Amino acid sequence: VFTDVEASLREIRDVLDEDEAEERSLEEAAGKQAVPERPPALAELRRDLEKYLEAHEKASFTNTELHRAMNLHISNLRLLGGPLDTLREALPRPQLSEGG
Repeated sequence: VFTDVEASLREIRDVLDEDEAEERSLEEAAGKQAVPERPPALAELRRDLEKYLEAHEKASFTNTELHRAMNLHISNLRLLGGPLDTLREALPRPQLSEGG
């Protein structure tokens, strides 16, 4: 899912970038007056895209941090998810000293 979202966002960005580049090229060739005004929906799409790219970047970072934390504690997580007897055996036992 992660790569599908990222690929889709990049594809949308590429299409918008290409459209803007073509518009600039047309303005240079024919003049600004010859180019129709951009629909407000395109500006809204660009804003939404930037918002989604930022949210995706944050989610990606959070996901990476979660994986890192889980990998650090995977043995403990497996121990906690296993049989209770195995967990009890893994716990440290108090060492009582003689005399005191």
